[in-house]
Amino acid sequence: MKGGFRLEGEGIEHPIADPSEDVIRRELERLRSSGPSPLALLAPDGSYLQAAGNAKRMTVECHFESPSRTTHVVLGRLDSPGPDAIATIVSTAGLIDMRASEVWTALEAADLFSAFAATGSVAADLSRRDITAAIAEP
Repeated sequence: MKGGFRLEGEGIEHPIADPSEDVIRRELERLRSSGPSPLALLAPDGSYLQAAGNAKRMTVECHFESPSRTTHVVLGRLDSPGPDAIATIVSTAGLIDMRASEVWTALEAADLFSAFAATGSVAADLSRRDITAAIAEP
């Protein structure tokens, strides 16, 4: 695991420095539609991976920081149903409509978070739907 990462989210009183895979998995499994949700793993460079929803159905997004550009993407599977297949996730923020390929369980998300903690990036075999413009402040 790379150093300098911290895990933050609802229900975590103080950020958890350099969380282990077990801690990441435990905190993702705690996500509930009525709280706590969301959860974020922050890298030293300002990039982060975040999950929202509940332990059975969540979305995972990645925010990449670089000197020339900031990008925010929703992570998904490349080999899943087409982009028209929609799934709804329930979170403390309300209902979130997502592409079915972008819905993860806590167990699946734990692998994504652990890989991000180890490398500071996400696997190349994941889809990345860019939502940077959609979430940009006016």
